[in-house]
Amino acid sequence: MAEMTLMESALYYAKIGLAVFPIKPRSKQPFTEHGCKDASKDPAQIAEWWDRWPDANVGIATGSISGGLVVIDLDVDEDKGKDGYEVLRRWQQEHGTLPETALSITGRGGYHYPYRDSASWKNRAGLYEGVDVRGNGGYIVAPPSVHPNGRRYEWEQDPMVYGITQADSRVISFLSPAPAPEKSQSFQLPET
Repeated sequence: MAEMTLMESALYYAKIGLAVFPIKPRSKQPFTEHGCKDASKDPAQIAEWWDRWPDANVGIATGSISGGLVVIDLDVDEDKGKDGYEVLRRWQQEHGTLPETALSITGRGGYHYPYRDSASWKNRAGLYEGVDVRGNGGYIVAPPSVHPNGRRYEWEQDPMVYGITQADSRVISFLSPAPAPEKSQSFQLPET
């Protein structure tokens, strides 16, 4: 996205069907009382928020309020040994590549893969090591917001070019991993 202001970005996201809300600068904490539940696609409301808080980060509410937006959130944290990107790469080697979609780089160097789906996805932390899901009742911080560490969120694959792709069977499969098999307890028949 060509250098847009925070307000211009918020208005653009609303134009493509994503409900947005203001977040405190260099934070992930909402300005509004009800956070992502206050998210709106109304240009007048969005302009009012960013006129009031011009440095506000842009939050995008996930789930049905944003047209079925489900986001695969890959955390990369070398200190904690987490690399959601590597987990996804290995999964794709075995199951095939997820369809191309807009792709943002988070302030900590992780990734947000947004998709649209008519199914209702819930937020889920730890789907895999370093992989979370943002769905109904959740949100992401969007470019060009600034992370608490001072780094800017940015688009690696701009939604103006790539759009937000409809989730296909591979995305559904990635979002629905098979539960870990239960440990079987050995059972022996008594000898009588």
